[in-house]
Formats: sequence, structure tokens, C-alpha cells
Amino acid sequence: MDKAKNVLICGASSGIGLETAKVFLSNGYTVYSTSRRKPPIDSDKLIHYTSDFYNNDSIAGSCRQILEDSRGEISIVINCVGDILHEETIKDFTGTQLLNTFQINFFSSFVLSQHLFDIIANNKGCFAFVSSVAKDKVYPLISDYCAAKASLSNFIKSLAIELAPHGARAVAVSPAVVATPLFEKSNFTKEQAESFHKLNRIGNPEEIADLLYYLTSSKGKWITGTDYLIDGGMLL
Repeated sequence: MDKAKNVLICGASSGIGLETAKVFLSNGYTVYSTSRRKPPIDSDKLIHYTSDFYNNDSIAGSCRQILEDSRGEISIVINCVGDILHEETIKDFTGTQLLNTFQINFFSSFVLSQHLFDIIANNKGCFAFVSSVAKDKVYPLISDYCAAKASLSNFIKSLAIELAPHGARAVAVSPAVVATPLFEKSNFTKEQAESFHKLNRIGNPEEIADLLYYLTSSKGKWITGTDYLIDGGMLL
């Protein structure tokens, strides 16, 4: 059984982030969470900070406060923040749309890593990021999202290389379609989405949360720089 630690989960108010917070709480961790809304969890071991990942100053401020309140004892950082903001052809995307997509799906993770690199390195901890199967299976009208997630998945390799001399790690997971608010706002029916996967169902956020827990716990301590595909057979 893992010794209880402090974990920071970004985007813990719903979907994969919410289920990940529940998994860590059930395993004795204190969860520091950041999102625009407080997670619907009643626990004195959940400490929430309001943060806007479209704003790098907000990210920086939350990181400073969390490090102060935790006395620098954060050993796991998991970023579940991401969104599909637009559906446009490549020629119709505006510069602002492109920047917003990259901010929420990639730049915010880069900035988060900058502010927390030293603490994860010092604590021999682990960063984990939620990417997407869209990094490999590109879709029409969301070329910005596909490109941003591909950037994130490659970034974790660089991050892992820089962390390795400190005995610290970085990983990512890339889900296919999962039953989250992101899927609920899509134009696909559940039946259509299920047909995209060889296992003929969409994923549950709890399944992604369980993988994140394994990868960031001591059970995954020899895993770094890897982006784990969890796609129900979509790419087969």
C-alpha cells in the first residue's frame, strides 16, 4: 500500500479529473484541486483553489498558494484540463481561436510544469497529463485540438528527460471517447460513439482515473516519458 501523499489535480470539478480525485481520496491522499468550480466532493482532505487555465497569471498564483499551503510537499501533479472549443475548417480558424485551443490544451500544461518542476524534482515525484487519441487519429474540423494534444504528448517526453536526473517522472494518458461533459456536448449519439471502438462501448472516467493512479503511484515508478493509449480498441 502506498504511503499517503499530497496530490494536485487540475480540472477536478468534473469528468476524468473528478473521478481521479475520488480515487486518490479513497487511497488516503490529500487532494489539492484547481478548477473554475469546486469539485462536488464532501471531504476534509480535499482542498480547492479556484483557477482559470486560460490565464497564465491565474495558474501561477494557484501554484504559489498551493506550494505555500502544502509546505512544498506535493509529489504528484495531474492535469486533466482540456476542451474542444471550435469546429472549423483549417482555412476558417481565427488566430484567437487557435491560441485559445492551444492555451487550454497545451500551453497551460507547459506553464504548470514550469512552476512546479522544482518541487516535483525535489520530491522525486511525477507529472501526469490527459492527452487524447486525437493526437494519432485526426478528425475533421478539430485540427487545432488534434495538433494541441499532439504537442502535449510530445512535450511530456522532453519533461521526462529533464526530470530523470532527479529521479522524477512524467507520463500521459490518451483516451478515446469517454463519458464526460466533453462527449456530452459533441454531435455524436452514444450509439455512434460506441461503434468507433472495437470493444463497442465508450470509456468510463473511472477507468482513466485508475490508470492515472497506477502510473503516478509507486507501482509505476519505472515508467516515464510514456503516453499510454486507453482507447477501447479504436486504433486497431
